[in-house]
Amino acid sequence: MQITASRHSRALVLALSGRLDALAAESTQQDILAQLGDESRLVLDMAGVDYLSSAGIRVLLVAAKTVGRRPGGFFAVARPTATVRRILSDSGLDDCLGLTDDLASVAD
Repeated sequence: MQITASRHSRALVLALSGRLDALAAESTQQDILAQLGDESRLVLDMAGVDYLSSAGIRVLLVAAKTVGRRPGGFFAVARPTATVRRILSDSGLDDCLGLTDDLASVAD
């Protein structure tokens, strides 16, 4: 899993690329939390994620919960691939994770 960080006007955007599965989950979670720092608005750009396992879903939930505890906290998953969207929808998490196809609407 590769993570590229960029600061937009309204949020920290972390672009993820690769498979977010059991093998990558722990290190990805640590990387996300380390790059998050004290930011209160986080968007995960998942256009480059081709697979998401239950361990990967847990990473998203931990990030969302961490940001949600902060004043003004905001979390969204932007530009999910069709596979990731289906997995999150089938899990009933698409609404609670703020899925959007428009990165600019949540980050800029």
